Amino acid sequence: MLFRSDEPDHWNNAWISANRGNRWSLYAIGYKQAADLVVDKFMEDNGVQDYLVYPAMFLYRQYLELEIKDLILSARNLLDEPELDDLNSHDISAYWKICCELLERVSPGDSVDELKHIARIVDEFSHYDPSSFAFRYPVTKPDRKTKERKPTLDGLETINLRNVKNRSEEHTSELQ
Repeated sequence: MLFRSDEPDHWNNAWISANRGNRWSLYAIGYKQAADLVVDKFMEDNGVQDYLVYPAMFLYRQYLELEIKDLILSARNLLDEPELDDLNSHDISAYWKICCELLERVSPGDSVDELKHIARIVDEFSHYDPSSFAFRYPVTKPDRKTKERKPTLDGLETINLRNVKNRSEEHTSELQ
């Protein structure tokens, strides 16, 4: 059985059922920590970055997406607004816009510089990976009419993973 817990090996069990707090944040932090571990591995074992860039960037993007969605839910809660079922896509640009509007209502004029920094990161991810597809697959979904698939990440030649990790560290506290 794949998903089981072994008593003699209990120190390797991850306690999912105990994590009943803010699960959005738990998931986000998990993706962020996993991304950092991947980048740390690359920095220890230089030469694997060409393989690890895709999972690392997907993990960072997923972290960003979940943190933004968590902020939306938290802001709606603070404003006593209903939780809407509108967080089903991966369009971080659209979610960031919603998030900023809600944050402005929760705390007008607060953290403007930090929000601008995060907006730049969101814009970069949105440019190359607007729907959380590009770092997971080498080609797009087939075009409905032509059935043609196009390469993802077109025009992007290199990514410095250490820089991505450092930039995400700068803004982690701002998102949480």
